[in-house]
Amino acid sequence: MGRSMNILKITISTVLLAMIAGCSGSGPMKAYDEATVTDKNQLAIIYLPPDLEVEEVNGIKQDTPFIETGFNEVHVLPGKHNIVLAYERFWGDAASGHLVSSKPVTLTLDVNAGQKYVIKFKVPKDQWDATLLVSNFRPWVETKSGQKIATKSTIGKVINASTDKTSGSSSGLSAEEIVARQKPLEKLKFWWKLADKDDRKAFQKWLKEQ
Repeated sequence: MGRSMNILKITISTVLLAMIAGCSGSGPMKAYDEATVTDKNQLAIIYLPPDLEVEEVNGIKQDTPFIETGFNEVHVLPGKHNIVLAYERFWGDAASGHLVSSKPVTLTLDVNAGQKYVIKFKVPKDQWDATLLVSNFRPWVETKSGQKIATKSTIGKVINASTDKTSGSSSGLSAEEIVARQKPLEKLKFWWKLADKDDRKAFQKWLKEQ
């Protein structure tokens, strides 16, 4: 019994540490077949701020790394692409805060080889602003130099609509309601996002001790 329990603890700890590493940022989302690309200088890079969650690129489901600052990256081949994304941010504290999220939006854009782009949106100042934002979420795309490019924005998913995530806004849910609806791994990610640096260090120390 003791040996089985130790194996279980090791397995759980390994899975959680891998999940934490992924949440902390696991590199760019590569929306292309790496085996067929010999010159990575031909790839286009699309940058996204932390509050944007990429759900799909060209019908392929993506797992957006968790970051607090900076940008996530989507690497794609030159040409036309469909990127399904949503605004998602938790405002407030764990006891009284709310997760504000938009319906998925599909951005259709044409990118050039070796170019860099940034997906932008009107950044809300507070939770009220964020609630207004998700009621009509309309992101756009600019080059790194600030030139807006032609982009088609469609509410919802125009390709491969079946995913794990629920479409629609959940801006009225409390923290407890959000967590209750999530799968165990999503619950861990949720609380990890809310934890401060000291809590995260303490949690990692606890994992190593198990």
